[in-house]
Amino acid sequence: MTAIALLLLAVMLAVMLHRALNKPPLTRERPPLVALPMQKRSPMAVYPPSNSVLFD
Repeated sequence: MTAIALLLLAVMLAVMLHRALNKPPLTRERPPLVALPMQKRSPMAVYPPSNSVLFD
């Protein structure tokens, strides 16, 4: 009984995988996002000078 259930499960998975792989790819509605170049920031620009505890 277990062997029949496993065989049925394998057949179902094979059919689902076959259908999923044969689908045409989705068309994009917009172009992909372009990553902006990262800007290097000094730690003094991030923390105000009043937080001098961090740099003791």
